[in-house]
Amino acid sequence: MKYTYTLLAILFLNISSVFSQITLTKANELLLGETYTYNTLDQSSFDFGESGANVTWDFSNVVIDFVTSSTFVDPATLPNGNLFPQATAGSKDAGSEIYYYQSEMGMGFYGAILNSGARIVYTNPQDWLRFPMTYNDTYTDSFSGTVTTSAIFDRSGTAEVEVDAYGTLITPAGTFKEVVRVYTYMDYSDKFGGADVANYIEKRYSWYDARSGFPLFTYSDLEYLGTSSKSVSYLDAKPLNIRSLFAEDLQLNVYPNPTSDWFTLDYSLTDRSEVEIAMTNLLGQEVLLVSQQEENAGSHQSQVDVSGLAQGTYFVKITIDEKVATYKVLVGR
Repeated sequence: MKYTYTLLAILFLNISSVFSQITLTKANELLLGETYTYNTLDQSSFDFGESGANVTWDFSNVVIDFVTSSTFVDPATLPNGNLFPQATAGSKDAGSEIYYYQSEMGMGFYGAILNSGARIVYTNPQDWLRFPMTYNDTYTDSFSGTVTTSAIFDRSGTAEVEVDAYGTLITPAGTFKEVVRVYTYMDYSDKFGGADVANYIEKRYSWYDARSGFPLFTYSDLEYLGTSSKSVSYLDAKPLNIRSLFAEDLQLNVYPNPTSDWFTLDYSLTDRSEVEIAMTNLLGQEVLLVSQQEENAGSHQSQVDVSGLAQGTYFVKITIDEKVATYKVLVGR
């Protein structure tokens, strides 16, 4: 009998390890001050793979058309941030401004000022993710607002969102072994004077791991006025993954936070290393170099004087042998 129980336990552990899955949480939020680089190509046909458990998606042979980078910042620092008072994150990409919200409950899209001059302003934002979410979770979201081009149109629609698969994702940026795929089906329209002027159907597959705020890989298909536009993009995510994990490896901690004049920075080194500590603003610009020296393995503590910085949100950035970890710091008065 004891042997039978042991055998069953071994089988259960093996099955659990094979069919491991993750849950999307606030850890997936976009990091202010971070730059996300993604690679995009237009695709008339693309096999986005199957749904289900323990799937392997091999997109390693994707060849890109162009590369784009977005740095996420406090939306108040962007030229049109006043149009999105409830947004908590923004980015400027190729002349366009994009506005987002994120909280303990989820993250989503508030609108955009496009380089063409068009404006999308949602009063009811579109929920991209709701936290927590894991395999087989679903929800339906409604969103609405205005689109301004040559006239002002009323936009409204719904999005059906499902975590339809989990498994291993392979892209030119690397292999990610614990990933979930989120399928989003959007049906929305623009109206003028109460009459439909444009209808859209958008289908999107997005792959996330437990730490990526930006999808590791995305396939989208937009149907509009009888045409279909399909594209694929993947995140150059290895550096972001290293940074996220690296902060945990360092046991990085900052206190008090918020602070008015100084804070203590705790971290731990496994080997003797070159260490640089600096402060950056939300645009990623260095505003204070704290220290730059070689340090022994073990626990370390540094006192950082920020009394000379203006009130606002900053990041303490610690670079160790070319690996980088960041920690948000709020400076008040």
